[in-house]
Amino acid sequence: AVNEDVRRHWFADCFIVAELVVLPRSRRQGIGGVLLDTLLAATERPAAVLSTRTDAEAALAFYAARGWRNLLNDVRFPGSESQWAILGSISR
Repeated sequence: AVNEDVRRHWFADCFIVAELVVLPRSRRQGIGGVLLDTLLAATERPAAVLSTRTDAEAALAFYAARGWRNLLNDVRFPGSESQWAILGSISR
């Protein structure tokens, strides 16, 4: 779904964040940021990618505030009616 330049730059050698969840009662305390930073610090991959639903406004704002870039919108995964965004970040 992405062009060759995007695929080569972001997906050729990336760390994939499969899922990052913080319980609702524990959100907005910095836990998600610490978890994400710890994960990214533990990898030597040059980039990281993840997917999140396009209607998950809090998640999109969280990643945008941390410098993640929107690589692709309106992705539909098999078995899901939801639209997803693919995000990427240069590993730190």
